[in-house]
Amino acid sequence: MAHADFFAPIDSQSITTRSQWSNAARNFGEGVGRNADGSYGLAVTATTGRVVAVSAGQALVNGLWGDFGGHTLEVPNAHASLDRWDLAVVELDGTVGSETMQTKVISGTPAATPVRPGLVYGSGDVWQIAVAYVLVPAGSANVLASHIGDSRHQIGRALALQRRQRTTDQPISTAITSTVVFPTSAFSRGDLTWSHSAGVITFSRAGVYRVSTGVQWVSNSTGVRFLTLVFDTTGVSKDRRSADGASEGGPPPVLVEAAVNSTVELTAFQNSGGPLNIAGVASTFLQIEAVHLD
Repeated sequence: MAHADFFAPIDSQSITTRSQWSNAARNFGEGVGRNADGSYGLAVTATTGRVVAVSAGQALVNGLWGDFGGHTLEVPNAHASLDRWDLAVVELDGTVGSETMQTKVISGTPAATPVRPGLVYGSGDVWQIAVAYVLVPAGSANVLASHIGDSRHQIGRALALQRRQRTTDQPISTAITSTVVFPTSAFSRGDLTWSHSAGVITFSRAGVYRVSTGVQWVSNSTGVRFLTLVFDTTGVSKDRRSADGASEGGPPPVLVEAAVNSTVELTAFQNSGGPLNIAGVASTFLQIEAVHLD
């Protein structure tokens, strides 16, 4: 048996520093809190010109809590000829003695193919969470509703990332293990934007994630089919089916503890004697949920 080195808050021992509280309270979760009416606040909406409105709401960032009234933010002017992604965030500056929490807009870099700006997370005691991405088209004078992407993470709820599914059939050669390739657009939600190359997804932030998948094979009456979720080059969840190619299935969902640059992919194997297609339908998909972010 071993006792905790630090145990608080109780009558005889209290939390006395901000860092102690942050270390404890960050385990409660992080993101946007629920308002008294049950809604989630800090929603970003278009108004007029380059001004966006932020609804009243609460946020928990690195264990510290902020309560905001409704307010507005101004998105910087557009570049004359290049598009840009901006990011609306809640930012905590945890500098001891001058702690602040505020909303702000971070401008990305104008480019022919712009990239969403990343978050500061623990650099110089600054921590940020995303509430919305804003597309700023070249030469535009107004922020439209269609330019705003909700990026809020609700405290205590898994963060469902954009589900990817195949829309066309993918042939799988016989007796060769192949990676199932999903659309090339990035898996992203809020501050989580993961690169995606030839079916292999790379994590940009450490944490615990739930990975789920499903596949529909095109009908064939011979051989067996194997599907494997591969995490950091090791198979962690498998599905084996006999000659029942039209059936839908997949490896059971799995929790993985990812580091930055960890990878996940879905591989397929079949030995029917010739190429066999994985169907491009809604039931052929890969989805990732963030359960806990480090």
